[in-house]
Amino acid sequence: PIDLALDCTPVALKFIKAIQTCRETVQMSITPTGRLSIKSKGFKTLVECSPTAFPSIDLDGERLPLPGAGFIPALKILEPLIAEDASRPWARGILFSGKTATATNNVVVAQLWLDFKFPILINLPHMAVNELIRIKKEPVEMIVANNHATFIYDDGRWLRSQLNETKWPDINGFFKNRVDSKAQVVPAGFFDA
Repeated sequence: PIDLALDCTPVALKFIKAIQTCRETVQMSITPTGRLSIKSKGFKTLVECSPTAFPSIDLDGERLPLPGAGFIPALKILEPLIAEDASRPWARGILFSGKTATATNNVVVAQLWLDFKFPILINLPHMAVNELIRIKKEPVEMIVANNHATFIYDDGRWLRSQLNETKWPDINGFFKNRVDSKAQVVPAGFFDA
């Protein structure tokens, strides 16, 4: 949140770069030509603004708690296995279902067994996964409605994303006997090989 009495929609990349350049107190104002003026001790720039107002986004839907720990590490583990194949949009995210999180690149299927139960069945798109990882902070709750989810942080920030289709091929057969699977220790040298 920024305590600022301006109503404008600046071009995002140029605005972010300008703010990152500022080292002292920032002064912002709207010029008569509708651009955002940004000044900070020896630095000054003008950022173009869109004439269209930024759409108002309601945080609608069902509020669900998140575990507070373990969600972001799960995303980091499975993110490299998210498919890039546009012909399989369902595989372009991570499927959270109960105590599992699953990702596939259509060659390998990986299922992570979570220490918590995810509150709802969702398929979180790759772009949202990347952003949640980039933020490096666990969201504390989630608001879910129809085809989107909003992740809420304890400081009031939020990230909203559309959701992917949750209808996947039946992959649970691969993991049915995980408790009695007679899993073997990975042989020495396996990861080096």
